[in-house]
Amino acid sequence: MDTMEPLSQAAWLLQVNKSTDEDAKEICARCSGLSAVQIVKILNSYTPIDDFEKRVSPSFVRKVQSILQEREGNPQLMLDAKYRFQVTFPFNPSPQALEVIQVPSSLKLGFLTRI
Repeated sequence: MDTMEPLSQAAWLLQVNKSTDEDAKEICARCSGLSAVQIVKILNSYTPIDDFEKRVSPSFVRKVQSILQEREGNPQLMLDAKYRFQVTFPFNPSPQALEVIQVPSSLKLGFLTRI
């Protein structure tokens, strides 16, 4: 679940109000799984879809940056793409005997041969 935490926080960041000092403090407190670089990148890249919202002001982004300066963290923008997550697929043997299965000709798998 820790792997999904930054994604969840980024989704929350896109939805939260981004205008007051309290909003800036809440963003910094709740987005602990994101680095300062990631938070600033999301705020700068945010483009509202409808006319009810407005772009994040540069002064708000600077305010968030000043709060985040106190936080120690990794300056990495993206996840490590070379990291491999272990995936285990359980083996469930089929109750059907594979020797008796007939492949329908409508599947056009004539190149298959029975061993």
